[in-house]
Amino acid sequence: VARDRSLWIGTTGGLTRLRNGVLRNYNAADGLSNLTVANVFQDNSGVIWAGAPSGVDRLEGDKFVAAFRPRDHRLVEVAGESPLGDLYVTLEDLGISRLKDGKLMGVARLKGTQMHFVQQDLWIAGGTGGVTRVGAASLRSWEDKQQDPIDHTEFGRADGLLLEECAAGYPNMTTTKDGKLWVATLGGAAMLDLSRLPPAAGKPFEYISEIEVDRKTRNAGREQIGRAHV
Repeated sequence: VARDRSLWIGTTGGLTRLRNGVLRNYNAADGLSNLTVANVFQDNSGVIWAGAPSGVDRLEGDKFVAAFRPRDHRLVEVAGESPLGDLYVTLEDLGISRLKDGKLMGVARLKGTQMHFVQQDLWIAGGTGGVTRVGAASLRSWEDKQQDPIDHTEFGRADGLLLEECAAGYPNMTTTKDGKLWVATLGGAAMLDLSRLPPAAGKPFEYISEIEVDRKTRNAGREQIGRAHV
């Protein structure tokens, strides 16, 4: 549901808007890159975005224009917008990335398809990865040195989820006035009391980001170096 109370419905035959009792159907002639629309999102400035197997489209006026096209035509969904005003998309089997000027700013290997924002934290859910919390600023700073570990926390069965697979419908998360985060999973609704959670731990003060082998620098955890004296 958009701010003007119109209802947007993504289908396998295009995108439909219901406003004031009138249906408006959008298809390839209206600029959609694919008739199969995976999800629809409205950002804080009121712009409508549509995710599809062939990329992301943005509504301008009454027509859609291309906003991002993946090279391998994999499914792309609009995950959400951060408190910093960043638009994030998810790429099937890859992860999450900030989208800027039609380009990906680095794909973070975080599981989920949708984002929900509480203060400065991004909560990610969707698929079989449970629920993930990551700081908006941490995700932005990771883009500068993508070999570094990403500061994040994962919540699963050990934290009370009956099933780690979250619903794919949009939205699958919401917060209530009493500070609780509710997540739709295939095992039922799950609740996290955010007021009782400790702050994000972040990366340890000391961690190995790279090592030197035979006078060659290697990214720790990224390369198999075999038998070598370090």
